[in-house]
Amino acid sequence: MLGCAPQIDSPYTDDPRTSIRDYNLKNILKLDPNKPLRFAIISDSHQNYADLGSTIKIINEKNVSFVLNTGDFTNIGSNTEYDQFIEQVQSLTPPIISTIGNHDTVGKGVDLFRKIFGPDNYFFDHQSFRFIIFNNNYLDMGSIDLPWLDSAINTSPFPVIIMQHIPVSEADYFPGEIKGQVDISYQNPKIFLVLNGHKHGFDDQMTYHYLTHQTARTEGSQYSILTISEGSIYVENCVASNCSSAQY
Repeated sequence: MLGCAPQIDSPYTDDPRTSIRDYNLKNILKLDPNKPLRFAIISDSHQNYADLGSTIKIINEKNVSFVLNTGDFTNIGSNTEYDQFIEQVQSLTPPIISTIGNHDTVGKGVDLFRKIFGPDNYFFDHQSFRFIIFNNNYLDMGSIDLPWLDSAINTSPFPVIIMQHIPVSEADYFPGEIKGQVDISYQNPKIFLVLNGHKHGFDDQMTYHYLTHQTARTEGSQYSILTISEGSIYVENCVASNCSSAQY
């Protein structure tokens, strides 16, 4: 007679091998308020570990103060993928702060994210900006916490930068009434910049009164660098060491 039991070392449990916990908070505490507000952005590495490794080596030479990761660092949200990503980013010189992508929510992915990184909705204030990291994977989660987002924006004493995975313009991802509710939240005049990935290509668009920046996937060592100074945003979209730039 056969029975069912959890498989030891199964990639589909919420038991990662890494002992790292509260990884985002620990990295936020490493941010240096005296460095220029210049940061790299990576996205959608999935299982492209070789490309992620080469991208990390390049970013380490770019004199950025921190790295933002807009999610989809796994394919199926398995604990082995979470472990592999954590292992690779240990070679980053600047601290990295991550949001959860739709692929990262699969299976036990949300539990793994919260166990390793901490809350999937959180914010911190740095250099007179509020950085809000928001889980906006509506189709995968079944809901998103717009009241929390509105409160995080409205209580900010500073202009707001939102990092999320899904672009707000992705109408198919926010079906029905939720799209209108999302649009209302994202018209808030306190928003200064919105960052996302998901689409695997670079894109910079003025949305309402602010810039929406989309970072390409790390395949081919793609990444972005943003420098914010005196109300302007200097964007560098890079493939390896070749970067195109624009100012907003």
